[in-house]
Parts: sequence; C-alpha cells; structure tokens
Amino acid sequence: MNSLSPVQRQVLQVAMPLFFRFGYNRVTTEEIAKEAGISKKTLYEVFPSKLDIVIQLFKVAGRTINHFLAETPQPTAETFATYLKELLRVTAQANATFSRPMIKDIAQTDRRLMSRIDQFRRTFLRQRLLEVLQKGRALGVLNPNIDLGVTVTAIGCVMDHLVHPDATDQPLNDRELDQT
Repeated sequence: MNSLSPVQRQVLQVAMPLFFRFGYNRVTTEEIAKEAGISKKTLYEVFPSKLDIVIQLFKVAGRTINHFLAETPQPTAETFATYLKELLRVTAQANATFSRPMIKDIAQTDRRLMSRIDQFRRTFLRQRLLEVLQKGRALGVLNPNIDLGVTVTAIGCVMDHLVHPDATDQPLNDRELDQT
C-alpha cells in the first residue's frame, strides 16, 4: 500500500471490513466515506467508483504476495518447507480479505470484474505457487513424479475452504482442473 496516498489507504482500511462483513452490494460509498472520516466528494476524487476500491483491494493483495516473493531469500533444500509454509500463510491472509458474500455480490453485479478476479486467483496466485513448487523440485525436496498442476489446484482448493468454510457450495469443477 506504499504507493497509495494516506486518504486511499484509509478508504481501503475502512472498505475492506465493510465489504467482508456485508458484501459488495450492501455497502454504499456514503458509508465508506463516513467511516473513513472524509466527504463523499473526496472519496470520489481518490476512487471514482466502488468498483475501483475493490480492484485496488485485489491489487494490494497481489502486491503483498509479490513483496514476499521479492524480499524473502530464495529457499535452499533446508529452508524450502519453511519458505513454502510462509508463502501459503501470506497467500491465505491476502485471500482472507475477500469474503464469500463479497465475491458472490461481485459475481452477480459485475461479471467482467468477477472474471478479472478469477483470472487473478487462477493465474497470478496459482502461477506463483507453481513456480515455488518447481523450485522445490529443482532443489530435490519434492518428488519428481508429483503432478505439480494437480498439487497447485489441490492447495488452492484447500486454502479456499480453510479461509472461507462457507464456500462448500462451490464444488471444484472440470474447468478449474483444466486451467491448472
């Protein structure tokens, strides 16, 4: 969040728990502005729409994961397990920002944004995990016979269900398996 202005950071810090608790549709820009202690006009100056706030929240989550990957020393065979656990913790923490009601609201309200979110989760997050698992394989830590695509999908599903236990109404489908 370093490249954001103090007002933008305040808006995101306020909007995140509101969206998480009530979902996207039930939170108004008026409520966000009031909770952030700013005028609605100021809110629209820093975020022209509520969608812009959500998009920025996803960007912040992505930057958090990228920061971990860029700033954490590359794993060795001895440190790989710890590195992987920390990456999963950081990823789960970033993913926990987005509640099931929020995601469902976005899916119903804006299919294009939902498509972008799905793309982010499937390509960005899973690609980073795949890269780390490939490092583990190269270090000789992981069994070379493990299908890394299936492993990434399984870890992603487990993380989704650990972070969002109410998501069990969304079973894994063939399309998700094909996209790994």
